[in-house]
Amino acid sequence: MTDAIVGAVEESNVFAIISGGWTAGAAEGATKGAAEGATKGSTETATKGATETATEEKTEAEKEAEIATAYMKEKIGERPNSMHYVDSVPHEWLFPQISAALHHGGAGTTAASIRAGIPTLIKPFFGDQTFWAQRVEKLGVGTHVASLDKKDIAAALFKATTNEKQIAAAKALGKQVDSEDGVKIAIDSIFNTRAINLKKKPRPSSTKLGEIKAQLSSILEELPFGGIWRTVRLKKQPPESQSSSKTSSEVGHIALMEKKPSEKIPLLSTP
Repeated sequence: MTDAIVGAVEESNVFAIISGGWTAGAAEGATKGAAEGATKGSTETATKGATETATEEKTEAEKEAEIATAYMKEKIGERPNSMHYVDSVPHEWLFPQISAALHHGGAGTTAASIRAGIPTLIKPFFGDQTFWAQRVEKLGVGTHVASLDKKDIAAALFKATTNEKQIAAAKALGKQVDSEDGVKIAIDSIFNTRAINLKKKPRPSSTKLGEIKAQLSSILEELPFGGIWRTVRLKKQPPESQSSSKTSSEVGHIALMEKKPSEKIPLLSTP
């Protein structure tokens, strides 16, 4: 990977500040990918064998990262006119002072380069990094670097420093993001959602159902049904109020009965 990055920087004719996090990030990505593959499809608790395998691979990856970092420092040190090595550096301080940023695509790092108003180049390794890489490319403010091949990296660096359309789009998005109050927007969103939920119509109470029942009964009593009475049962009558099996029904059902002068019909009176 070091040879690809160093070669891409030289080929694209830019000066690059390169962080050692690249080698550590690649190793971490490989380790997490192996761990996820080992536990994929398993239950909530990974098997003992899978856990041990992931731990061994992590230890091996850490050793490889140390070797790769030492090699990167050596290669970059040989080219002081085109690149400079740093172990780490604050994004908020560095990004506003450079022309473009190439990184792994973590949510925080992506936000920092977008806010700085510079083209964002992302070579994802795992997790949500691919999403952010695709997102910046769709917005026209950066490039989803397909691989760690020297040609892919060089092409992305060249475009980020020469493509006026991408540069302008990144600058415009940076101004937009910088002008927003993210904390306030998040709080407002939470409160607005809560307010909408509070305004939702509550379910009718038993008292309200009683009022509806009385109003419906009053309306039905005034309608001419001829020889047929419509019985509306809004809730089941107590056993003692049911004069015969013909007047009983299940909750919410509507029953049709023939009128009998000697028989009282529930909820209705003779006109």
